[in-house]
Amino acid sequence: MTRNIQIKVRGLNLKGVLENSEARKLMILVHGFTGDMNEQDKISKNLSTKLQEHNFAVLRFSFIGTLPSDGDFRDMTVESETDDLRTVIKHMRSLGYLEIGLLGKSMGGTVVTKAYDESIKAVIFWYSTFNFSKDAFMNYYRETEQKELKEKGYVLTDGYKVGKKFIDQIPTIDVEKETSKMVC
Repeated sequence: MTRNIQIKVRGLNLKGVLENSEARKLMILVHGFTGDMNEQDKISKNLSTKLQEHNFAVLRFSFIGTLPSDGDFRDMTVESETDDLRTVIKHMRSLGYLEIGLLGKSMGGTVVTKAYDESIKAVIFWYSTFNFSKDAFMNYYRETEQKELKEKGYVLTDGYKVGKKFIDQIPTIDVEKETSKMVC
């Protein structure tokens, strides 16, 4: 059975889809930067189908600021997405899911490392962003982008307004340190 999920996070509605909800094991699919629960390439939907064939419930959701969830992408930070994911995990536990796995796609893997706790049974990184501050987002520190950031308070990337809070946070993200704490 498929159910639409709506969870309040910081007063906004985070939306998702819970598939094969009667299964006891749950895999939460965590999308990457500028992704969403449906993903243009349909990888998340295809993966969900395969996981369901192996008796997993699957939750696909969109972070706050990413459609169809409420909010403004410009306000997105790794910390806000970490808060979103922690709230999602807590909500899913309240629905009775005790065996929970997390799959982080691209920047979603960074969020998974920060939201992880020891009750998580499995973690999968799918081409995750591990060189967060060294490679993945360094283009935001070029002169042109810094000028745009100073003038507008955001940098326009593929139609998304990437806010100053996110860009300022980039050098502080240490994925390797977070990953070293994981045991599952």
